[in-house]
Amino acid sequence: MESLMIGSLVRVQGGHEALLKYIGPVKNKQGTFAGVELQGELQDRGKNSGDANGIRYFDTAVPMSGLFIPFWKLLQMNGVRESPERMNMSAPRSLRSPTPMRMERDEEIEHLRDEIESLKVQNGEITNNMRLYEQKLAERSKILQELEATVSSFDPMLAEYDRQLDIEEERFVKYKESTDNQIKELLDAIELMEQQEMYMRKMGGGGGAAAKAEAEEGGRRGAEENIKDEKDEQIEQLKEKVQEKDKQINELRKIEMNNYKLEMKIEELEAEVKVKGDDNEIIKELEEERSKKDEEIEKIKKNGQETIKKLENKVKKLEETVKLKSDQVESNELGVNETDERINELEKELTAKERMLSQRDEVLQQRGTMLLEKVRQIEDKDKLIRELETYKEGLERQVDTGQRQTGETRQTGQRQTGQRQTGETRQTSRTRQTAQTPQTPQTPPTAQTRQTRRLTTLVNTDGKLEVYRPESKADPTAGREKWCGLCERPGHESIDCPYDDGVF
Repeated sequence: MESLMIGSLVRVQGGHEALLKYIGPVKNKQGTFAGVELQGELQDRGKNSGDANGIRYFDTAVPMSGLFIPFWKLLQMNGVRESPERMNMSAPRSLRSPTPMRMERDEEIEHLRDEIESLKVQNGEITNNMRLYEQKLAERSKILQELEATVSSFDPMLAEYDRQLDIEEERFVKYKESTDNQIKELLDAIELMEQQEMYMRKMGGGGGAAAKAEAEEGGRRGAEENIKDEKDEQIEQLKEKVQEKDKQINELRKIEMNNYKLEMKIEELEAEVKVKGDDNEIIKELEEERSKKDEEIEKIKKNGQETIKKLENKVKKLEETVKLKSDQVESNELGVNETDERINELEKELTAKERMLSQRDEVLQQRGTMLLEKVRQIEDKDKLIRELETYKEGLERQVDTGQRQTGETRQTGQRQTGQRQTGETRQTSRTRQTAQTPQTPQTPPTAQTRQTRRLTTLVNTDGKLEVYRPESKADPTAGREKWCGLCERPGHESIDCPYDDGVF
């Protein structure tokens, strides 16, 4: 066999035949693989149905009859020898000289082949999607035909229901008119009876002669009997009419029930007709979508074929270029060696620079530690100053207390008279001496007390004035946006100091 083509029969292990359906890469696998569908006795020994790692690469007529085999192994089984160029292209990288240009060419060719295979896979997926859409469209068309047949069968029934409904409505109108007339006649008869009864009462209550009264009584009795008979007759008629009305009401209820059933059926038919309209819209949308998909598929097929042709031509040109420039690559290996030496020199320089940067980082860390130590010292001094201020406030409160006691004693001495005044005056003088001299703590002076005395007095031990020292040192960075603590100059910060070269 000179070459292996998609769709041809190939020999696999044991001399059995299989149908070649795919040649290309497989996800998460290295190298080129051949996808085959086992035939005959080996169909039940397949490993998959043309899919691997969640991606379908080809279809099989029998489930689980597919198998992926390394392409080079399939070539050996079928006695196909690759050309020297393909052998050189497919040889392991460890057997070739690892020159950058050759590796780039190989990677580019392999990438183009992968693109060709991916386009073929996409074309197969698009074809499958087109078949799926055609199946869905056929199912929708079948459902629509069934709905049309159902609606057509309901049309005669709907016409018959409409005719019956018109007849029942006409009967109901006639019955309502008849009932209204009967009710009106009954009301007129009742009104006439009430008028006759009122007339008889008036005739009976007028008074008169005895003879006239007897005659009238006889006439009244006869009239009452006649009226009673008429009333009984009318009552019987009314009962009969009530029974008839009950029957008519029952018939009306039946008619209303039938009308309700008819309305329900009409609503169902309207809903089915609405569903039919929705299905028509869905079918129109599917047809439009199908036409769009067909256009897209045609464009993709056309573009894919053009792209495949371009890529195949590009691969051929690249293979020719690789073959022609193989000698140039070997001659350029000397230049590559020189480049490697230059790279080594640059790596050494980079290592030296990194070492200098690490030293500079150490210097910055040391300076940061010194700054933190100075900050801690300043915080300790601030704490000592706050303690001294607290101690000073305590002394001032003691002096104020002594002065208040002296003033109270003087006021008490002025109120007293005679001989007590002399004794109180002596007592007052002693009190003044006590108040003028502040009481000192009984405990011996500590280092903190001595420090407080030194800070609160302006005369030193030699009797000379002390030099003024501010409570806090002036901050040279106050009012400045940028200040360098290394060279003590404005305009930049310590980390960007141009005068510090890192030498110490």
